[in-house]
Amino acid sequence: MAGFQGRHACVRWTATLLLFVFLFDIPIYIPVPANAREDVYSVLAAGLDACAAEIDLRACRIAQTEIGGILSDVFTAHPEFFFWSGRYTYTVDSDGFLQTVCPFYTMEGEALAAARKELDGELDRMVAPVLPAWSAFEKALYLHDAICLRFAYDDSYRIYDVYGFLREGAGVCQAYTGLYMLLLRRGGIPSVCAASAAMNHIWNLIFLDGAWYHADVTWDDAASGATGVRHTWFLKSDAGMSADGRHYDWQAPVTCTDLWYDKSPALRAAESPLVFCVGNWYYIDNRPAVRGICRMDPETLTWACVYRLDTAWYLAGNPEDSCSEAYAGIGSFGGMLFFNTADSILSYDPADDSLRVLHVPGKRDGLIFGMRIVGSTLTYLIADTPSEAHARRIDLTDADQRLFRRGDIDGDGRVNVRDLTALGWALSDAGYACASAAAADVNADGRVDADDLEALRALILTP
Repeated sequence: MAGFQGRHACVRWTATLLLFVFLFDIPIYIPVPANAREDVYSVLAAGLDACAAEIDLRACRIAQTEIGGILSDVFTAHPEFFFWSGRYTYTVDSDGFLQTVCPFYTMEGEALAAARKELDGELDRMVAPVLPAWSAFEKALYLHDAICLRFAYDDSYRIYDVYGFLREGAGVCQAYTGLYMLLLRRGGIPSVCAASAAMNHIWNLIFLDGAWYHADVTWDDAASGATGVRHTWFLKSDAGMSADGRHYDWQAPVTCTDLWYDKSPALRAAESPLVFCVGNWYYIDNRPAVRGICRMDPETLTWACVYRLDTAWYLAGNPEDSCSEAYAGIGSFGGMLFFNTADSILSYDPADDSLRVLHVPGKRDGLIFGMRIVGSTLTYLIADTPSEAHARRIDLTDADQRLFRRGDIDGDGRVNVRDLTALGWALSDAGYACASAAAADVNADGRVDADDLEALRALILTP
């Protein structure tokens, strides 16, 4: 994006909003003057919203030296003006006060109308799952995770605006911040920006229950890997944000002093989206002492492990070369939780604590290194090592017809002594056909043999 015309080379820092300006395709940040008057903001915003070729500012009595910062402020506060290039010309009277501003637009007419309609539709679709009964925290959490699940960082540094972000599925921090701001506003949650010229970075500040907090969606997405989301930089205080020295020298219009979310080990340990299912929030906790599916209370931030993940990831199938990290992801669809182990995609029904199997890849395919659910599509990564993993997809619309339980040999939905007898018949070549070969592979080693008979016996006897 071209720089603002009329800017001075010097930098004046203030505690107000900041804006990206790009020189040689490298994003930097220019501060906004603090002495702009409120009435000019509404006039400029209305003119930009109408895609006006000329915006009359004579009644505002704004000095020529103030216009760059004021337009920066308007631009930052309105990501929906994706069609403004950031360039403009202006006229002044003999006393040095602005008369008109003429913005340059990248899109106009029918093309712009179609693009704005498309943007509104995408925003509506993204906020549609948000329930009215959710607290502001729950809404902010869901929208944070939804962005991380759907989008990726643009390593080519081409996409800065929310419209391009939604169309391409990738963008830089300005795009992440702008989209999160628009979604939060649709959820009734105020949001402004913090930015650091030293870091070359921008992120959101959001207002929840009487206090402001930092939320860096870009970094939570970039650090998430195959599991989709982390919450390292979500709802941090100023002290929490600067604690490890990675965020520094930022400028912001508000301070964030509340420490409530800083103190939540569950929120920081959630290395997956927090997914809403049957009235509760669930996530994957990969800490070695926990490592399982956990349920979190959004009011108290207390947590409880509901299912332990007793699995290990062996690189290239070598039991001598196990990963210290767990690559388990989680998602929700149709009132059930879905998650992965190293070798299976499983479902967990919170209503009755039942566990079933959705999919077991072939042993030669490698291990599953994470999964995520967006809409009705489950995407998982599979290979011998995480760096080689490639994506495969499962349509969940008919998942209830494909779920099975390990050990449910006769396919009646239960695992009991009858299944032990059925597996014995199958192994003795008595002409008995198992309802599912994957269900018969009780120990998940890729074969159906006498070892599965012993594993099934142990499964039935385990309370």
